[in-house]
Amino acid sequence: MDGSSRTRSSTVDEALTSVALYQQPKLQERGLYQLRPECWSEFDPHFFSHFTRADMEQALRRASASRHWDPTTPLTPPLVLPPPLHQLPMLLRCPTVLALVRCVPHTAHLLS
Repeated sequence: MDGSSRTRSSTVDEALTSVALYQQPKLQERGLYQLRPECWSEFDPHFFSHFTRADMEQALRRASASRHWDPTTPLTPPLVLPPPLHQLPMLLRCPTVLALVRCVPHTAHLLS
């Protein structure tokens, strides 16, 4: 692993540690991260509009079970785009568009 990979990995680890607690794996299970209690106040169920219904329901169950999330907290409503643009978020799910977005930073130096 090169230095930049280690730096990137440590940055991700630092970010995870700042918002989550790691639970060590037991026997054949995987280790997992749980949101820190003080971070539940920032939980926004509208953010999950791009996840499946099952993922959203699971997140809401965990939030309710945490007893640190107040569902009456005013949240930002989801963004509703006008009819000509309402399908724009679907572009983020398109593998071709994602490949293009990943390609641009690597080829931008060729344009200058």
